Amino acid sequence: MKISLGEKLKILRKEKNISQEKLASFLEVSYQAVSKWENDVTCPDIFLLPEIARFFDITVDELLQVEKIDEAKLYAEYDARGAELYENGHKKEALAIWQEAYKQMPNNVEVKEMLMSMYYDVDKVKYREDAIALAMDIWGSTNHGYYRGQAISLLVSAYLDSENRELAQDWIQKAAPIFCSRDILWTRMDEGDELIYDVGFCTHWFLEEMYYLACRLIEKSGKDIRYGQELFKTVSAIYETLYPHDDMSYGTMKQLAYMHINIALDEMQTEKTM
Repeated sequence: MKISLGEKLKILRKEKNISQEKLASFLEVSYQAVSKWENDVTCPDIFLLPEIARFFDITVDELLQVEKIDEAKLYAEYDARGAELYENGHKKEALAIWQEAYKQMPNNVEVKEMLMSMYYDVDKVKYREDAIALAMDIWGSTNHGYYRGQAISLLVSAYLDSENRELAQDWIQKAAPIFCSRDILWTRMDEGDELIYDVGFCTHWFLEEMYYLACRLIEKSGKDIRYGQELFKTVSAIYETLYPHDDMSYGTMKQLAYMHINIALDEMQTEKTM
C-alpha cells in the first residue's frame, strides 16, 4: 500500500538509524524542516529529492513510490480489450480504451499509433486535429520506420480529406520508396523465424494497400461493373492464396468479406441487365 512521502521518509530514516538532525545536516536544512516533512506539514523542495534519494541509496522513483509499469504486459491488456470492442462494432468504446492507455503510457509509440488510428477511424472530422497532433509527434521521434510510415499515411489522408493537396504532397515526399524501405531490406538479412515474421509483416501491409488501391480504382476509374468485379476477384484470390487456412487478422477478414459481397452484388446486377 502506498504511504505518504512523510511516512516514507520517516521509515527510511529509522531503518538507517539516524536522527532528523543528521539528515538535516546532510541536506543543509533545519531539523524542523525534516520534522515538517515527516509529519506531512510541508514537502521537500523538488531539487532536494535527488539528494534525499542518494542519502538513502534509492532512486527518486522509489522515494516517491512510483510504480514501475510493465508496458509490454499493460499494452497487451489494452490491445485485447480494444480489439474485442472494435470487432463487436463498439468503436467509440474502443477509442476510450486507447485514450485511457495513452494516459497510462504517454510515451509508448504503439499506444500513440493505435490512438492516432482510432481517432481517424471513429470520426476523422471530429478528431482530425487530435490525430494529426499524434502523427506529428510520432514523426518527430526516433521511432522505427513502421510507426513513422503510419504517421505519414495518416497525415496524407487527413490533408487530402481537408482538401489541402499541397500539404498532402509534402508528406508523400517524406515517405520511403516501397522497395527501398527498411522492412523490405531487413528480409534480405533475416533467417529462420525472423525471416518468416518479417515477410509476413510486409505481406500483410502489401495486401492492405492492394485492397485500398482496388477500391480506389473501382471508384475513380469510371470502368464498368465487370471491371470492378474482376479486380476484386483477383485481389481476393491473392488473399486466399497467402492465407490458405484463413489465419488472417480480423481486419483482413473483413476486407475479404467485403470483396466477396461486392462480387456477388455485381454478379446479381450483371444478371439483371442481361
